[in-house]
Amino acid sequence: AVNQAVYLTSTAGVISLDATNTISNTVVPYVMDAHYQTVGAVITTATVTEQSIRLTGTFSATTTTLPADPLGTGSSVYHVTGSITISSGKTVSIDPGATLKFDTGLGVTVSGTLNVGSSTSTVPVIFTSIKDDTVGGDTNGDGTATTPAAGDWSRVSFGTSSAGTWYDAEVRYAGSSSGAVYIQSSPSFTNLIISDSSTYGLYIESRATANPASPSFTNLTVQNPGQDGIYIDTYDYSSWCCWSSATYLGTALPTFTTGTISGVSASYKAINLYGSGTNPTVSGFTVTGGGTNLWVDNGAQGTLSNSILRNGTTYGVYLNTTGSVTLTNDLVLNAGSEGIFINNVGSGTIIEQSQIRGNGAGGVNIASTVTANPTLRNNLIVENTRLATGAAGINVNANATATVQNSTIADNTHQSNVTAGVVTTAGFFADAGSTVTLTDNIIAFNTDKTTPATSNVNISGTATATESNNLTNDGTLFGTGDLNGDPLFDGNWYLTVSSPAIDAGSNLFSSFTFLTSFTYAESAAVDSLNVDMGYHHSAAASTVSVANSTVTPASTINAGNVVVTITVTPKDGASATIGSGLKVTASLGASNSGATIGSIQDMGDGTYEVNVDGTAAVLGNTDTVTILVEIVGGTTELPPPASITW
Repeated sequence: AVNQAVYLTSTAGVISLDATNTISNTVVPYVMDAHYQTVGAVITTATVTEQSIRLTGTFSATTTTLPADPLGTGSSVYHVTGSITISSGKTVSIDPGATLKFDTGLGVTVSGTLNVGSSTSTVPVIFTSIKDDTVGGDTNGDGTATTPAAGDWSRVSFGTSSAGTWYDAEVRYAGSSSGAVYIQSSPSFTNLIISDSSTYGLYIESRATANPASPSFTNLTVQNPGQDGIYIDTYDYSSWCCWSSATYLGTALPTFTTGTISGVSASYKAINLYGSGTNPTVSGFTVTGGGTNLWVDNGAQGTLSNSILRNGTTYGVYLNTTGSVTLTNDLVLNAGSEGIFINNVGSGTIIEQSQIRGNGAGGVNIASTVTANPTLRNNLIVENTRLATGAAGINVNANATATVQNSTIADNTHQSNVTAGVVTTAGFFADAGSTVTLTDNIIAFNTDKTTPATSNVNISGTATATESNNLTNDGTLFGTGDLNGDPLFDGNWYLTVSSPAIDAGSNLFSSFTFLTSFTYAESAAVDSLNVDMGYHHSAAASTVSVANSTVTPASTINAGNVVVTITVTPKDGASATIGSGLKVTASLGASNSGATIGSIQDMGDGTYEVNVDGTAAVLGNTDTVTILVEIVGGTTELPPPASITW
């Protein structure tokens, strides 16, 4: 048994240990089994090994409060040495600034109420591993012999009848059970950080409609999970071999308002929605990495808005569901494969007011299994590339259905046409037997890089197409109201006031309630009369200030044979970051160094990144990187050029 000064069981009476008492020459001052009571004895810190109160057991008092620094030493913590349970009908509150450190495999099970932090304090409550010396010191007294790692302890688990209100908390190094935070009820969280879980970061599950899981999150951060960042599951497992008696037909309706997810491996999803009762609302998230940024499967539904999905190793968005999905005002950027892959989807699915850009195997790919006619409206689909068969902008496979309206599909490139002399469509392709509706779009400057040639639209002779009032610059559409010519873009896919696409749409602008107003680059002019063709921006074109914009690093000396990432941040005259959607290019000046430069990437947050690969550079040589940004009337250089000395 551990050497402790005082051991208090849950049935112990209240004791009085005030400052007239002294505790010294012991490993731990107090062990409290299933409760907490204030103690005030003086701790002789030099002779007490562990500056903590040890906690274990089932809390059964009506209310219990765990204060920060319970020993009054300035940095004392709670050392959880046995699993903690909060009984139904009981409440435990943890004050701001408290730290709980868990032994291996232990966790917290909430059947009652667990409140954490305070709305009036931003000092975090920290749940972490006993091996974590960065907060509360070296509680386990082993110096640097142990360091914390993902999965050191279990999780915080909210059962079906539980509740709680959390402010400013961190959950570190958990996840030895499924998820660092596991929820089957509807607590609320503000400013929660989940980091270094060995499994899911956040796992929400509902097994019955009578017990919905509808938690709310404001400013959630998930970092470096071992599996999915957020996993929400309401699936019926009754048909599985090993779950023959289980019926998971629950309802999960969580809401997420602002947050970030990062550090998800290529084998997992940043956000994974599963089961027909799953229907979250997500807004204002920045999701970076993972195999797929957003995965929706097996009947799940959901709404994602005002979010950035970027740098998925495979997909930005993968839809394989019979549920209805809505994506509004999102940025889907730089996925390794398709930006959005629709393998199946329910009726009523809408992708709108979004930018789909820089993806490695096409902007949107709609599989042959899709018959529910998803609607893509008012989207900017640009600078995507494709290597496989099909278009780099929007590819509608054989027998699929889709409606595309008021979108700009431009500057997409098909990279590897294998048939010499045959132009492969790069903008929009509808394969045999598909059914498509195309109205009020601009589809221009999409190219087959191999031939090379402009290749905007190809609709199979056996496809069924309803199309009108579209503009192409290669004459590949001939329906009612279609135009052939240059759309006259003037900076970042806005239109000049003399563009033929203005007022050339199929109906009055006022009838298109989903559209924003700004299509012109000049004079902040807005759409009126007949609808303008193509994408409508959410704001008027900004003016780039060369003086206020930044390029970092401006110079790199003795870089060595490495990859140098240059970050460009265009700003306006008031030094405000302009945001995404600018057409930015980067090029290497003449050099014998042997370095190469990649394509610049829109990161969605107002920054643009380009990698200069110096792994084969001759050391001692210097390269310059020139940055150009499109503005109204042309382009401007952001001086001075970045300089790299290898």
